[in-house]
Amino acid sequence: MAEIIIKLVEDKAEWEAFITTHPEANFLHSWNWGEFHNNLDHQIYRIGFYKSSSLVGAMLAIVEPARRVGI
Repeated sequence: MAEIIIKLVEDKAEWEAFITTHPEANFLHSWNWGEFHNNLDHQIYRIGFYKSSSLVGAMLAIVEPARRVGI
């Protein structure tokens, strides 16, 4: 059984190549959508799931601070 390795994806070409092979993915999964949020000073994480050094899964996490009123 192959082990899944989880690490940050830092290569735009690798990210986009993976995303474009999945028809259910849209612009909300793109590298540029992450850059848009990065420019808004949100933390972003492009997480890759690797099996035998091949990217088999990806997750774009965008951290946006909560805006709470009346606390």
